[in-house]
Amino acid sequence: MTWLYANGEKVDQVVYARFGPGVLVSCHGGPAVRSAIEAALIGAGVTRSLAPDLWNGRTRLAAEVARLLPDLHGRAGVALGLRTLTDGERGLRELLVAPDPVWVEALCQARWLFSPPRIQLWGPVNAGKSSLLNALCGADLSAVADEPGLTRDVIEGGFEHAGVVFRVFDAPGEWPQATGVNAAALELARTWKTQADLVLTLVPPGAAGSGEWSLFSRSDEDPQARQPGVSVHSRATVEALKARLVVHFTGKLLALPAERQFAFPPALLTELQELAAGRVDAQAIATRWLDAW
Repeated sequence: MTWLYANGEKVDQVVYARFGPGVLVSCHGGPAVRSAIEAALIGAGVTRSLAPDLWNGRTRLAAEVARLLPDLHGRAGVALGLRTLTDGERGLRELLVAPDPVWVEALCQARWLFSPPRIQLWGPVNAGKSSLLNALCGADLSAVADEPGLTRDVIEGGFEHAGVVFRVFDAPGEWPQATGVNAAALELARTWKTQADLVLTLVPPGAAGSGEWSLFSRSDEDPQARQPGVSVHSRATVEALKARLVVHFTGKLLALPAERQFAFPPALLTELQELAAGRVDAQAIATRWLDAW
């Protein structure tokens, strides 16, 4: 990964890797950016060749990983994508010879590197959802005030921690006997809740709560100091929550030895799950993904 400069200023990041006889470059922008990069490479002595020469003899796995590199999110996603591009065929052959359900289960967490998890903040009004969204994302995305029911729309933010990207959603809080616009806002929140990959339920001081992903919010105001607690005034608790999310979604994948970590395409991950369960033949997967493209 490197930076793209224009007139001496950083304008964007560029991902590049050796691919077969050439170099694969992935960047944002349109034809003008592509032409500028090509001109810079040629000026540096890189020889231009036709695209078919680059793809000739490559496997479907290499082709799919190269195509999906721009879809990988975060430093961890890009790093694993590049590793898969260079070493993925070796890893897949090893897995097909000796299917390992534990390895497959860990690899399947690579799905979250292609599609960042959706985290829904949930709880009663004034539980601290909007403040937590802002603290997680490091920006004032959602209005914060003592007035109950200030949030009446779904507000999205995002953050990256340990190289993993997450999408976070703040939504209207639960009201007893909500009416009118507040009832409509709560219905919207409930709809978005069903689409979340994980719901973080915030429990304010004095309220009862339980469940693996219930967080005692505004913990600096809680005389009982219940755990797990989170407070936007304690950076340590916010960072601990981020670390917990990384472990939940990608912990098994990132705990693998480096030589066994790959960002296989989601379609291949589905087939590997079927292989681990004994429902498909390893040779069939090898034919589809490792034969010349």
